Amino acid sequence: MTEVLGQFIRFLHYILICFLQEETARAHLYPTNPQFSGKDRPRSAASPAAPKVEEYFDRQTFVHIVKAIQSLIHKTPYHLMRKGLCSIMVEALVGNLAALDKVNNRDQLIRNEICAAINQALAKTDLIGELQQNLFNNAKTSEILFNTMFKVHNFISNDKIQILSTLGKNYPEVLTSKWLDTSKGAPKIQLFLQ
Repeated sequence: MTEVLGQFIRFLHYILICFLQEETARAHLYPTNPQFSGKDRPRSAASPAAPKVEEYFDRQTFVHIVKAIQSLIHKTPYHLMRKGLCSIMVEALVGNLAALDKVNNRDQLIRNEICAAINQALAKTDLIGELQQNLFNNAKTSEILFNTMFKVHNFISNDKIQILSTLGKNYPEVLTSKWLDTSKGAPKIQLFLQ
């Protein structure tokens, strides 16, 4: 019975990742996106060539998917699951945060929910080893996380401060290495905190 439950939880992780990526693919159709111009601007529902409803970015669905991911991360006994499952979920969340940046979606509720889900995973003590090995040793994912979170022009939210606090508590060597990172193009946390 526990094996079946474990498979269900594992598949639920993958299903939610797919839902999240599907919604993120439509993030450029967000109505208040400042990048909309001319032909990219969604037409009103009264227009004869209006896109189908399922083509628009659904903010509520996106937020509910991220909240389901938060609950799943909180309730999943990762110490009983195969290693790497949470790392895949966090990588997907970080990737979605970066995708929202690429399409210039600046909805703070969406960003805060994603940051809260990332913080939920980083705060779990039974995941410290897994995330240290799979997430922070993966240069691409950790760079995306830090580049997205610590851009100077980005809004500073409580969720970002909580991630900083969690990194300082559970991953001090990661935070220290990023603090001291002065390589070309790397964001400096000092600039973020000023």
